[in-house]
Amino acid sequence: MMRTSYNLPVLVIFSLTVFLVSASLVSAKGMPGASISLKGGGLEPEYSPIMLGAEETRVGYGELDISWIIHPTFELAAEVGYANYLIPVDVAARYRFNYYDDQVLVPFIGGGFDFYHLRNDKALAEEDRDNDKWKYGYHGVGGVQILLDYFSPDQARDMKNNWKIENTYLNAEVKYSVVDNFSADDLDLGGIIYTAGLRFEF
Repeated sequence: MMRTSYNLPVLVIFSLTVFLVSASLVSAKGMPGASISLKGGGLEPEYSPIMLGAEETRVGYGELDISWIIHPTFELAAEVGYANYLIPVDVAARYRFNYYDDQVLVPFIGGGFDFYHLRNDKALAEEDRDNDKWKYGYHGVGGVQILLDYFSPDQARDMKNNWKIENTYLNAEVKYSVVDNFSADDLDLGGIIYTAGLRFEF
C-alpha cells in the first residue's frame, strides 16, 4: 500500500509531461490548440457513502477539464472533479467525431486512468476504511458537444476578437469509472457521473 502512494507523484509528473509534449505537436494553422470546460452534475457512486439516505442515489459533482487538441478528432485531457467526500482526478484520451468546420453536433467517446482522493473517510462504513487516501482505476466516457457559435454568430465573433475563443460548445456527457486499485480492493469508489457544461476552445 505504501508503494502505491509513492507512485502517485511519478504518475502525475509523467502525465503532465505527455500533455505538454502533445500540446507542442498541434500544427494545423488556425486550429484551436486547447480547451477549458466547466461542468456540473451528479455522481451516482457504486459504493453508497454513509451520507446518502435511502431516498438518495447521487451526490452533487463539479469538474474542471483542460484538453490539448492534437487534431480536430483527437485530444488529451486532464480533469479534476469535486464531490463532498471525493476529489476525482483523471487523465484521458478522447475521439471526437468532428469532421468539418462549424459542425454543430460533435459526438465523442474516450477513456483513461483515474486517481481518486478520499477527502473524508467518515463517508465510508468503518469496516471499509483504511489508511490509503488514494484509489486508482479507469473510466470510459461518451457524450455530445453542441456548437453554440452556430446559434449566435455575432456573439461568437465578439468572443473571438475580445477573448481569442475560437469555439464555444455546450458539453453533455456520461462517465463510468471503476476505482478499486485495479481489482486489488473490494471497495470501488467509482460510479456513474452525469455532467453538462460549457467548453471554450482557444
